[in-house]
Amino acid sequence: MTYYARKDKNGKPESLEHHTLLVAKKSSEYAEAFGCGKIGELCGYLHDCGKHTYKFQEVLFGNRTKVDHSIVAAILIFNNFPEIPQSAREILAGVCAAHHSGLRCKSYDYRLPNDYNSRVALLVKDDAGYEEKENALSSEKEYADIVEYENTFIEGLKHSMAYKRLIKVLRRFVDNDECLSDSIAINASRMFFARMLLSCLVDADYSSAASWDEPAYFKNSELQPLSEPLIDEMLNHLESYRNEIIRGSDQTAQMNILRGIVYRDAYDAGKRPGCGFRTMTAPTGTAKTLAIMKYALEKAKVEHHKRIFVILPFLSIITQNADEYKKIFGDDIVLEDDSRTEYTDQTRAYSDRWSAPIIVTTTVKFFSTLFASRSTELRRLHQVADSVVVFDECQSLPSSVLDCTIYILQQLAKNYHTDILLSTATLPSYNYRNQISWQREEIIKNVKKLYEDYHIAKKTDIEFAPGDKKYSAKDLVNVFSGNNQAVFIFNTTKKAKEMYDELIRVHGQKNCRLLTSALCSDHKRDLITWTKQRLKSKNPEPCYLSSTQSIEAGVDVSFPCGAREYAPFPSVAQSAGRINRNGEGNGYLLVFRHKNHSKYDYPGADYMTASDQTLHMAEKKRKKGSFLSTDSLDDMDQYYKRLYRSEAAKKDRRELTEAILEENYHETEDYYSIIEDKGQLNIIVPYKDNEKSIKTYNTIAAELREADYGITKSQMKRASGITVSVYTNHFTQISACCQQLYFMTNAGLQATNWYLLENLQYYTEHGLDVTDVDDVNLSCNSLK
Repeated sequence: MTYYARKDKNGKPESLEHHTLLVAKKSSEYAEAFGCGKIGELCGYLHDCGKHTYKFQEVLFGNRTKVDHSIVAAILIFNNFPEIPQSAREILAGVCAAHHSGLRCKSYDYRLPNDYNSRVALLVKDDAGYEEKENALSSEKEYADIVEYENTFIEGLKHSMAYKRLIKVLRRFVDNDECLSDSIAINASRMFFARMLLSCLVDADYSSAASWDEPAYFKNSELQPLSEPLIDEMLNHLESYRNEIIRGSDQTAQMNILRGIVYRDAYDAGKRPGCGFRTMTAPTGTAKTLAIMKYALEKAKVEHHKRIFVILPFLSIITQNADEYKKIFGDDIVLEDDSRTEYTDQTRAYSDRWSAPIIVTTTVKFFSTLFASRSTELRRLHQVADSVVVFDECQSLPSSVLDCTIYILQQLAKNYHTDILLSTATLPSYNYRNQISWQREEIIKNVKKLYEDYHIAKKTDIEFAPGDKKYSAKDLVNVFSGNNQAVFIFNTTKKAKEMYDELIRVHGQKNCRLLTSALCSDHKRDLITWTKQRLKSKNPEPCYLSSTQSIEAGVDVSFPCGAREYAPFPSVAQSAGRINRNGEGNGYLLVFRHKNHSKYDYPGADYMTASDQTLHMAEKKRKKGSFLSTDSLDDMDQYYKRLYRSEAAKKDRRELTEAILEENYHETEDYYSIIEDKGQLNIIVPYKDNEKSIKTYNTIAAELREADYGITKSQMKRASGITVSVYTNHFTQISACCQQLYFMTNAGLQATNWYLLENLQYYTEHGLDVTDVDDVNLSCNSLK
């Protein structure tokens, strides 16, 4: 009897043997990037042996549903390779069982079933919750037939020289590791190995299946990886781009001299052989965007890495950096991958597989992939092996997930031929976290001198006001009354708006702008363009900007002066980077406490704790007759020492730690979060001041109304530039002025956290403002 794996879109069946051989080949190829080619081949060859069953063949030809063929491979591997340690067999079995669903708990039982007609609960989350499927095995004899069918491969592997090496490699990844000192780290390492193997298997399986429908699939879904000729070409483009910048600037200016030092140090470090865990500590405004790419290309050339990842913390700077890299290297080299990117069919294939020479993505997307449990989310993970991974603004990693994040980055550097570079202006002293073994190589040759020279070149005084001297919006306007241009940065949208209203009262609306998270990204982009034009005009025009921390990262503006509400030390340093950025004059930044200060005036509890640490350090320095400095490495170190030894920030969240100790993949995924965005609502807004934006809104709004407010993922992507995210505490107001949107499913309408703002009066120059919505209007747009 011929057994089949699948049918193409025209009904043509593919033999199980043909599919298995291709998956084994590709899975081995992908896993070889971290020295596990034979392990990848083993998983690939056996993953679909459960299709060698009567029940699955009935499924394939439409006579049965809900049959789990994946569990058969898990049972076979767990019970037929006694030479492999049990802990390793559990992982290999779990990987094969998960290739159409997700990784199970470590405690899952893969022993031979007593009842071959039992139903097997699959721990795979879908819209209906957890799904149950029937074990594909019908009898003990059918299982014996499968073992006999696979016996040629199994015995051939066991009697090969590669088998002993396979077991040795598995022990290294699974049993223990000399660089890991406790059970949390060991479990995190073991779970990551399972994710990596599953990624290789899933990508091989899905891609092989797609190639049966489309023979050119592999060619069409992969951009060329990095190669020495390509890297040389890219290095030439980078140098040409940088030389153009140099020609247009004064290279004798001290700030440009410092940028040159950072660039040369990055070049020298990139040329040194070996993968490792490295840092690049350089002040704000020292052109790190180009320096990290120089490092990455040189390192990729030396180590023959296949791709470069640039990881950024904020959506607001993703497009900016990706556009700059595309300008240098071309659209066919750089893949921008984030929640707002609108993909073509071609670029979606690249995104699904992270198959491009340079991938620019967010910390959220990158780390959610590293800690995922579901097969579809893990498909791209293996591409991180044998790569250069650069994290810009690494200080943004939250304390609640820091230990396990560093564990995994260390594992990438040690076991997956991946070079890690953390780039920041305020390098966290992770060694103060008890659970982290912090060993790293700094690529800037003399960090202390760089910061001392930067402090002199920057010519910016930062005054940390006493905590008992509090400022209102009117006070701040008076402090800066003699200045034509100034920026004011607050911790909350409410305070930023109060300042904006006061600035308008004094300076007029045409000279003032408000930048907060209440603005859609198209609106923010236009506002920043207006700000830059005002600041760079030959005859400086009045420019007063009231902002939240939206201004802090990746926004290349330079005000002569400004004020910053007390915030975490790195945030104050980022704000200082928007003052006198190029050392063109004498800058001034006031760090202050607001008159209406309370515990509710922060984005979150962690932010408040870190802000209090900054204030405490400033007060302590003042009592000793000295001053806190954002350019002082000692002050940075003391800040992180106090922060990471505080009760609120000294370890990962308890639920995450417990999930890792239990090797529970689903709960680990659930509790690992870079940003707490699960309680947010996404509002599509009518931004009227940009012709393209309002046209997009009108088009999408018409489509949604036509579809009875059903929305597609494609429409979500198209609306990304005109979407504002708000927390669910505004649910009542949002419900009153917006229409909730729905997914169309086979089971009917399914509510989403997306809304369409239909009452246009609630989106203004302030952005989305629903504070004045009357609750009695709820019935106007009642939920379906």
